[in-house]
Amino acid sequence: MSQAAIWDRFAKGYAKRAISDPESYNRKLEQTAQRLTPSSRLLEIACGTGTTALWHAPNVAHVRASDFSSQMIAIARQKAEDAGVTNVEFVVEAIDDLPRPEAPFDVALAMSILHLLPDPTATLRRVTDCLRPGGYVFSSTVCLRDMGGLVPRLIPYLSWTRLLPRLNPMSADQVIAAHEAAGLRILDRWSAGPGSALFIEAQTPE
Repeated sequence: MSQAAIWDRFAKGYAKRAISDPESYNRKLEQTAQRLTPSSRLLEIACGTGTTALWHAPNVAHVRASDFSSQMIAIARQKAEDAGVTNVEFVVEAIDDLPRPEAPFDVALAMSILHLLPDPTATLRRVTDCLRPGGYVFSSTVCLRDMGGLVPRLIPYLSWTRLLPRLNPMSADQVIAAHEAAGLRILDRWSAGPGSALFIEAQTPE
């Protein structure tokens, strides 16, 4: 079973699942919104069922949000239609197929995705190539290696059995290093506590 098929299987349950830490999620939304203007073009990779893209939609000119799960995108499109949102383009697309845009984006989101990728640095470089000079990248990454105990050891087995999607157990230092290797300058980073995702605000070279 492909990774996309695994996420297709999870899509309906994922859409119904409550946000586990609303306070942190809202803080991430608000920090991102500070970099947005009514003329901004926003890119989101691995957008899931579109909650974050739709939240930011009223604050920008255009959002391009993609995910390789067709079921996730189907739910996102329905949510946009139900809400009457017309400036969000939801696309079924693998990250490796992300095209270079005709007009660069101002801000990019990579939320809850880098720990699911074999080469986070390559993905961040691909995202950076879609941004204007001085554009912003926001990411939120579960640092599985920092959890300790049996979690990192069990991950390869659970991924092999398809009980979980493929996971990359990175530490916070490795996540930061991936951003820097992609040519990004870290502006801010924080976590709500042990076991929580690492949120990073970074900027492309001017």
